[in-house]
Amino acid sequence: MNLSEKELKHEKAYLDVTLDVIREKISKLGQELFEREDKVQEFQKFIWDSKADMDPTEMKNMILENDTEVMLMQNKGKYLQKLYRIQDSPYFGSMTFQDENEQNKVYIGITHVEDEENDIYLVNDWRSPICSMFYDYEVGPAKYKAPGGEVEGEILAKRQFNIKNGEIVRVFDNNLNIDDELLQEVLATESSDKMKNIVNTIQQEQNAIIRNIEDKNLIVQGIAGSGKTSVALHRIAFLLYKIENLSSNNVLIFSPNQIFSEYISNVLPELGEENTMQTTFHDFLTTYTNEYKSVES
Repeated sequence: MNLSEKELKHEKAYLDVTLDVIREKISKLGQELFEREDKVQEFQKFIWDSKADMDPTEMKNMILENDTEVMLMQNKGKYLQKLYRIQDSPYFGSMTFQDENEQNKVYIGITHVEDEENDIYLVNDWRSPICSMFYDYEVGPAKYKAPGGEVEGEILAKRQFNIKNGEIVRVFDNNLNIDDELLQEVLATESSDKMKNIVNTIQQEQNAIIRNIEDKNLIVQGIAGSGKTSVALHRIAFLLYKIENLSSNNVLIFSPNQIFSEYISNVLPELGEENTMQTTFHDFLTTYTNEYKSVES
């Protein structure tokens, strides 16, 4: 469905506001991290120079305070990297959702963008609970699991965007889950020597696997080329978002060989996450199996 001139003008204005907020955040975060780094270095020097005058409890508290500050800087640095990644294309979809209390238009992207001054989210992370409806429902009755319980309502409209270099290349309303034409376009144009993320074309069945938190163990079965690996990588990105204190260093991918590891190495960074640890079964067994001189490939 083509947009009217008035709607298109509104979307362009919204995009401009979002890009301005992102650029301002990049500038402020960059300056803040620069200043915090100097303070951390000064604090570490103070701890070192004063260690002879402090008892063990004081030293422990000082080190804990330093570690907390470093972790805060790391988190802000990761968010800054995500903002850099989306500064020319902040979102790929939107939906208008009406619940019993209010109507909201939710824009969906790789990471969230908050306008603190107006206390609103200009862009919502695709992994957030409300965004699950974008993949699971057509226009009509819909629901999602919020932290406070299940929220029911109705999706009044769904919209998809192709944004490049801060400009809307293509935008259209779509009542279905994912537009087949867009899906074919993505498949045709994203041929590469490395796997790409599929965040803007996730299908309902794939979304169910990616967001499954009920089952402790999950096996995904499918023929070659059915998208199992891509879904697994997006699931990792979801779990890194969902589970507090889970980091990429806590996740291990067993890969058939190094070539395959290199092939999938772009997906998590494209989703704003660091790559996980990766190994092959052969390398893993060679490292941890000591009772044999060699392990067959």
